[in-house]
Amino acid sequence: MVSISFADPVYLWFLFSLPILIVSHSITFKNTQKKALRFANFEAISRVTGAEFIKKNVYLLVIRLIILALIVFAVSGTTITYAGISTGSNYILAIDSSASMLVQDINPSRLNAAQETSISFLDFLPSRTKVGLVTFAGAVLIESNLETDFEKLKNSIRRIDVSQIGGTDLGNTIVTSSNMLIAEKDQVSKVIILITDGQSNIGIPLETAVDYAVVNKILIHTIGIGTEEGGKFIGTDVVSKLDEENLKNIAELTGGNFFKAESKEKILQSFSEISKFNRKKIAVDMTFSFMLIALFFLLIEWGLINTRHKIIP
Repeated sequence: MVSISFADPVYLWFLFSLPILIVSHSITFKNTQKKALRFANFEAISRVTGAEFIKKNVYLLVIRLIILALIVFAVSGTTITYAGISTGSNYILAIDSSASMLVQDINPSRLNAAQETSISFLDFLPSRTKVGLVTFAGAVLIESNLETDFEKLKNSIRRIDVSQIGGTDLGNTIVTSSNMLIAEKDQVSKVIILITDGQSNIGIPLETAVDYAVVNKILIHTIGIGTEEGGKFIGTDVVSKLDEENLKNIAELTGGNFFKAESKEKILQSFSEISKFNRKKIAVDMTFSFMLIALFFLLIEWGLINTRHKIIP
C-alpha cells in the first residue's frame, strides 16, 4: 500500500493557482492573436501551419502547469511511503492485562494463552532480534526495553498479572510502544504486536495514536483474543466479546495484519505468520526530487520559448 503525506500541507492551497494560470495563459494567447492579425493574414498562416501555433501554446501551458504543481508539492514536503522488503525487525510485544483478559472463553484464560504463546514467539525469532515488552490496562507499563536476552524477556512475560487499574488504553499503548521503537536507531522494520480483546475505553483517541504510528513508519499487527460468543467475567453475568473492528482498522492503517485468535493454537499460528512477515515501511522525501524535475521542465520551457516557440515581435 502506497500512501502520500505532507510535512506542510498548508502550501497545497497554492494548487488553486493552477486554474488562474490556465485563465491568464488563455487571455495572453488571445491578445497575441489579435496583435498578429494587425500585421499578417492570420487565417492564411493558419492554413499553412495547420494548428501548430495553437499546439505550441498548449505545450507551453502544460509545461508551466507541471512546473507550478511540482514546486507546490516540493514546498509542501511531500513524502511517499510504501511497503518494502525488510532484512530484520525490532518488536514490541504489547499485552493487554486488563480484567477482561481473565475471561475463560480461551482455555485457561485469554491472558494465560497470550503469555504462553508470546514466550513461544520468541523461539521463532533470530537470536539477535531486539524485543521489548509492554503491558497495558488503564495505564501503560514498560516491562522491558528492547533487548536480545530472550530468557529475561520470557521471565518478564511469565510475571504479567492482571492490572488493578481499570480500563483498556490502546491509544497510549501504541504511542508508548512507538516511542520505544523510534529510540532504537537500527535500520530495520519497527513492529508492534498488539495482543488484546480490543475493547479500548480510556486514554487518547485511537485515531491520534494510529496517525502517530503511521507518521513514524510503525507496523502494527493486531491479535484479537476472544471467541465470537465471548465469555463472562468471573463471578458476574457481564459478557466480554472481541472487538474486531478497532483491531482491523489499526492493522490496516499501519500496514500490518489482523489475526482473529479464538484458541491458543490460533494465537500461536498468528505469531508464526508474524515472524515470517518481512515487510517494512519505506518513506521517500520527494522535496529534492520534485525541485530537480521542476528545474528540468523550466529549462525545457526556456529552450522552447527561445527556439521553436519563440514569439517574433
